[in-house]
Amino acid sequence: MQRLFKFLDSIPQGVFVLTKEGKPFFANKAAQEILGKGVVNVSPKKIIEEYKIYRVGTDELYSVEDQPSYKALKGEVSTVSDMEVVRDDKRIPIRVTGAPIYNSDKTIEYAIVVFYDITEEMVLNRSRDEFFSIASHELRTPLTAIRGNTEMILDNYKDKIKN
Repeated sequence: MQRLFKFLDSIPQGVFVLTKEGKPFFANKAAQEILGKGVVNVSPKKIIEEYKIYRVGTDELYSVEDQPSYKALKGEVSTVSDMEVVRDDKRIPIRVTGAPIYNSDKTIEYAIVVFYDITEEMVLNRSRDEFFSIASHELRTPLTAIRGNTEMILDNYKDKIKN
């Protein structure tokens, strides 16, 4: 088991495991770094408050039912990108995937949650969107002028044909 924990600790993404009751069981080093703490013995409903998990860009705590960990304990695999953790007054947006872990009897024994910081991805997306918005605006102005001039030429040509 110790070897497995060493393997999990070497993964650069956060790995968090919950028991079938929804209690934290394991958090690798990356998870502890992102969350700002390791495994805390709290009830499933208190996890959100304890780890300060919010919906991105709001002061709204993430609902238990929408969390991939909760869905994993119900047998679903899910991924969300609208979650953030608040640590040291800093908001860290994360992409989270949860999946159930079954025992030999085909019943859920654990839920595994893998997550990582998507701050850079969000910055790149925002930069890309701003670039396309500016480029679109800058291209629209000359294209409007070209269209207007073309219509004027066509109107003059139509007038000359009629005469």
